[in-house]
Amino acid sequence: MLKCCHIRVAESRDIKPFEEIFIWGKLENKNEKFTRDSYIEGTEHFQQRTGLLTAPIKISAEMMNDESKIPICVLNTTDKSIRVYREQTAATIQELSSTHNIAHISESNMGGNNPSSQYDPVPEVSVGEQLTTQQRENLEILIRKNTQVFDYPGNSGFTTTIEHTIPTAVSDPIVCHPRRHNLGLTQKNNEAVGNHVKSGHLTPSKSPWAFPIVPVLKPDKTVRLCVDYRPLNKITQNDPYPTGNLQEVLDNLSGANYFSVIDLAQGYLQVPLAKEDRPKTAFRSPTGFWEWTRMPYGLKGSPATFSRLMQKVLGHIPPHRLALYMDDICIISKTFEEHLVNLQGVFDALRQHGLRVKAKKCAFAMKEVKFLGHKVCNKGVQPEEHKVKAIRAWVAPTCLKEVQMFLGAVGWYRKFIKDFSTIARPLTWLLEKDVTFTWGKEQDDAFNTLRHELVKAPVLAHPDPTRPFVVTTDASKVGLGGELSQEDAQGQLHPVAYFSRALTKRERSYPTYDREVMAMRDTLKHFRYYLLGAQVVMRTDHKPLLKILEQKDPFGRRATLMRDIAEFEPRIEFIRGEDNHMADALSRI
Repeated sequence: MLKCCHIRVAESRDIKPFEEIFIWGKLENKNEKFTRDSYIEGTEHFQQRTGLLTAPIKISAEMMNDESKIPICVLNTTDKSIRVYREQTAATIQELSSTHNIAHISESNMGGNNPSSQYDPVPEVSVGEQLTTQQRENLEILIRKNTQVFDYPGNSGFTTTIEHTIPTAVSDPIVCHPRRHNLGLTQKNNEAVGNHVKSGHLTPSKSPWAFPIVPVLKPDKTVRLCVDYRPLNKITQNDPYPTGNLQEVLDNLSGANYFSVIDLAQGYLQVPLAKEDRPKTAFRSPTGFWEWTRMPYGLKGSPATFSRLMQKVLGHIPPHRLALYMDDICIISKTFEEHLVNLQGVFDALRQHGLRVKAKKCAFAMKEVKFLGHKVCNKGVQPEEHKVKAIRAWVAPTCLKEVQMFLGAVGWYRKFIKDFSTIARPLTWLLEKDVTFTWGKEQDDAFNTLRHELVKAPVLAHPDPTRPFVVTTDASKVGLGGELSQEDAQGQLHPVAYFSRALTKRERSYPTYDREVMAMRDTLKHFRYYLLGAQVVMRTDHKPLLKILEQKDPFGRRATLMRDIAEFEPRIEFIRGEDNHMADALSRI
């Protein structure tokens, strides 16, 4: 068993303003013997009481031969001297079972008292290319002083600010039989389970509940451990906590010159799961019977819980300094100096609530970032190309059938397009009897004019989070198409955004059912920022999809697709093929 012990300050001393220095500590339990390389981390109580930050370090086993000389790296980020007192508990030390990518301290590199020359704890992050040398150095100092808000082995996040509950209707425990997977996937899944057990995310269970595993293969060939909680979600009460107004969040980004985006490391798994509800998450794997101690992905209400957490953690920061939408964080400022202050405020809040961020997914002091699917810079939020990219990619028809398809899609919104009949006349003329198909300048002008009308008001509407969203999808043999729309106050349906993508060679061989399911999943994920936490009505012209979320024991690709769709909790409706003009046309672009 790996040993762990508190470290107390060996001698009282003053830490000067802005000083970064090693002080000596000693083991609280003098009889404890450490024989491995160990990891030292400051206690939260010490940081709150003194105002000092402590940098995490790895200490060699050789240095533990003299337990009276244990180094603690402290940083005074204030303009006042801070005193630490003898016998004050300052840190914890824990043996390591393997090599960790943190600062390594040994007897040979303890020659001076300035730790800056001994190690480089700065996480690998992206910083703005436009920064001057001095600005980069100042930003690096700030990040070094806040290394504890970054996730690394031994420093994963855990908040006590909120816990997730699973309020269920009165029901007997649900038991689902485990599903079979191929040997290779099973082995990778066992590794994923083992990693979560080591991290404390999973614990052995004796629950009367049981749900099947749905391992998801990631692009790097590792497995994301997922469980099919659809039966549990059916009996779980709704949590109507609002996710916020996306348009208002984007509007607040205008006028800033510096942008930093922060991504929490496995954000859901930093939230504890209420003890009384943990048995409801139980699942069986070849390595045992487990239940979650943290909030897993796939549970109904998880997005609402996380939105509530982020509001408690960062809601006090005014919108001209921070743009916050669910788990997406963007720090904004007009000047670089102001940006450092704003960053420190966010770091302080995250540290106070025990949250950790993923360094590789963070970008600091950038002049341009991608946030909530939009490109943001000092000129404001750039045109929402993702909304209209599918329409802009629409090429001019080359045959009569393609003209009919285009007019069918555009004609669905003819009531919002002034002089539609006049504009479309060169195209509708091609459909008349005994007319030879010829594409000239008049047809090209009409096509481009109507295409332009589709992507501007009053056709294209701003999303309203208080109203249900309608998602209409379709799939063809060559691509997927989807449309996001909403009804206005008069009950008229307006498009909000469009989506399409081509199928890969492999995907084109999928059965029709799978392609249709994929169209639903990809459209929902494309419009994730609008749809999570909102009412979603899904429309499809493929009748077998109406019962997709009720399918028992899906496996493989279908299980993954259904899990992704279930996250949005859509109500699925049928739409006749002849009425599904836009999604059908988009799937063929």
